[in-house]
Amino acid sequence: MFESELDLHEATFELTMGTRDVIRGVTRASVPGRHLVESTMFLAAWMKSDADRTTGVTRSRLLAALRDEGERYSHPGLLEELGETVGVIYESGMATDGEPLYAVVQDTFGEYLAARWVFENVRDDEALARRVAGMMAVGRFDAGWQYVLELAERRRRPRADLLIQLRRAAEDILDQADRARVVGMLG
Repeated sequence: MFESELDLHEATFELTMGTRDVIRGVTRASVPGRHLVESTMFLAAWMKSDADRTTGVTRSRLLAALRDEGERYSHPGLLEELGETVGVIYESGMATDGEPLYAVVQDTFGEYLAARWVFENVRDDEALARRVAGMMAVGRFDAGWQYVLELAERRRRPRADLLIQLRRAAEDILDQADRARVVGMLG
């Protein structure tokens, strides 16, 4: 059926937020298509790039991150759409002040969304490698880094060159345990 896990995720992405619908500005949600897609990928990458964010982030912090990233990501009903309609974020607990915590799905689809956003928004291979190595160091990007390599290959960017850059970026990680984890993942 699918040749790779990436194929499965790309098909899921198309079903959830299909390219034709996105281009026309239509989704299964009320948020304009392009905003929903970009916001979903941004939040997945943002939440998976910091260990403090992987277990949950308050609604106010999520909304602030979206506003900080730009107007196109800030939409009044976005979090509800991402949670109820698309299903990529969920309420993961409560903060000490009683505010609900939200997390991005921790499965491989969440990693795919993060990988796709990072790949599409970081053009330089060296910067891309640093960003991916940093996400790997957090410990929530076990499959995502491989998706980045596959996406690069599918878009005619040399996979081997990016892997070399990833190895270099891994050597620059300051924390020894994090560095060892990333180097071990890269093989």
